[in-house]
Amino acid sequence: MVKRSDLLYKFLHSFFGYFTILSKIQNARVITLAKARRLFLLALVKDKSMATVTFEDYFVADQDFALQTLDAFEKAKDSVINMYGSSTNFKVEQIRFCENAMSTWFPAGTQNTIVIRLNQAAYLNKGQMYYQLGHEIVHWLSPVLGLPATILEEGLAERHAKHFTIQYIGNPWFTVGTNYAAARELIDKFEGSYNIEKIKEIRKSQSIISKITADDILQVCPDLDKQLAEKLTEKFI
Repeated sequence: MVKRSDLLYKFLHSFFGYFTILSKIQNARVITLAKARRLFLLALVKDKSMATVTFEDYFVADQDFALQTLDAFEKAKDSVINMYGSSTNFKVEQIRFCENAMSTWFPAGTQNTIVIRLNQAAYLNKGQMYYQLGHEIVHWLSPVLGLPATILEEGLAERHAKHFTIQYIGNPWFTVGTNYAAARELIDKFEGSYNIEKIKEIRKSQSIISKITADDILQVCPDLDKQLAEKLTEKFI
């Protein structure tokens, strides 16, 4: 019989009614939950934090792979906070492998909770997994339900993914779309005038990246080209 800890209780309380198996792996508790229908869930309870990896039914669920994903996720969180400053009050409820494009998703009926969705390429390729987590983690940093991302936010997401994959994969990974390439180029232009550390300073007055205005940027970076500041705060298309 598994001894109930407070953390385990909180987790099981969220998913009551499912069959659980508790084991020790890498000094962390891994809970395997068998759920009817589409999802097979793995959760890591470590250092008073919880995250869940889910696989839709066309993927083979694997504990070791789930742990690798969770490890990459924790690294991505530390990396993005170090690069752009602290996060807002949102929790990642799941990292879900699915057929759809990578994205962040707000589950209905929840507050301050998001799901990070990674696609099949991330399941098949470690570099893709690190790239997709490195990009989507920026949207976790300051998500707003219903608010379209700006060029600034998508450019910062691409910049972080680049540095994150260089650090852990050994080479940079990018999105091939021309709109993402244009966003990266604008961030490069920003860095041509100011250190990226200025993003942390800008976020002290407006923590939500996609709510940052051109005036917010110019307040901290007065010598930046005004047209560049205005372009960065346009809606990303």
